[in-house]
Amino acid sequence: MDRLFMADDEDQSQRENPIRKVKDLAEERNEHNRYAFTPKESEEDNTSQNIIYACDGFHADPNDIFLTDEASLAVHMMQLLIRSENDGILCPIPQYPLYSASIDLHGGTLVPYYLNEATGWGLEVSSLKKQLEAAKSQGIIVRALVVINRGNPTGQVLGEENQRDIVEFCRKEGLVLLADEVGKFSLAKDVETSCNSSNK
Repeated sequence: MDRLFMADDEDQSQRENPIRKVKDLAEERNEHNRYAFTPKESEEDNTSQNIIYACDGFHADPNDIFLTDEASLAVHMMQLLIRSENDGILCPIPQYPLYSASIDLHGGTLVPYYLNEATGWGLEVSSLKKQLEAAKSQGIIVRALVVINRGNPTGQVLGEENQRDIVEFCRKEGLVLLADEVGKFSLAKDVETSCNSSNK
């Protein structure tokens, strides 16, 4: 991980304190608007791009990166998708309550899809389709799909083929994919399954 932040031939003693660096960047952003997205190239944006590339091999556009200082603020961005109670968000069950509470807070409708315990809490696209059609029959306009990978609280990790199917489902149905992948860096060492990003 050090190579994300320093050159291979750079003296370790010259490496900048990362905690101080984060505080400095936060203070710099506070001078304008801490929560405002500024579509400009900066050292902070470049660091985010480097991390994404190192993890996923994906060259991200800094204009597509939204940085928040905690996960719940990113989740609350779903309010941009919810116009009324007729707007629904597909959300896994079981899940930690941040998503269901946020959907309710912003006046939307939770459209649950159920993870299959018998297959290690797997996400089946057939279940997504079933729940989507059921919501449509009730007049709900489904706007987005939440995917939590690694699952919380289930701990399941989605396979790359499964992720491709999910992305294709969202593309076909015109859904925004809200991929919560914070837990991909906290995998236990004994877990053999790799945790891929939906970017791939």
